[in-house]
Amino acid sequence: MKKLIMMALVFLVIFSMITGCNGGDQPEVVEESNEGETVDESSAPITFESVDINGTAVTSDIFSQSKITVVKIWGTFCGPCIKEMPDLQPLYEELKDKDVNLIGIMVDVSEDQNIEAAKYILDSSNVKFTNIIPDKNLYEQLISQIPGVPTTFFIDEEGKIIGEPLVGARSKDDYMKIINSILESIE
Repeated sequence: MKKLIMMALVFLVIFSMITGCNGGDQPEVVEESNEGETVDESSAPITFESVDINGTAVTSDIFSQSKITVVKIWGTFCGPCIKEMPDLQPLYEELKDKDVNLIGIMVDVSEDQNIEAAKYILDSSNVKFTNIIPDKNLYEQLISQIPGVPTTFFIDEEGKIIGEPLVGARSKDDYMKIINSILESIE
């Protein structure tokens, strides 16, 4: 049975790398963005009550623990998402000193669907940062706004979105430049 699951996971990874993650018409990486610009100040903060991949409760209070939270929205079916995972853990470690957090939200994982595939991907990439199984609020407030995965949001300590989301994978260095720019703009 384990062999069958592993073969299915390998097939899923290869298939997603070949086909991409965003449904075809959208570009994989958007070059232009408005990082650092805060969206309408009257916008409501993101709120949720969910669990992480290990079943531990996670709420929107996670945003108040850092100046900025980098939110990576990804899927187990997405080759670019999986490919950038090994860069994200070192990024997470480096961001701690800047009072910046990094979390993941998995679009295709529920408490009974794709959880083993997600755990395998995270373990294989040595990812230790929080990865959340989205509740209804996260679907409505974030996931419903994106054209594809991976997508990155930047959220302030009040739970409000900063700037525009980034669609597509980026390198660790690219993320650091963007995050440093956001930090400069809010200080």
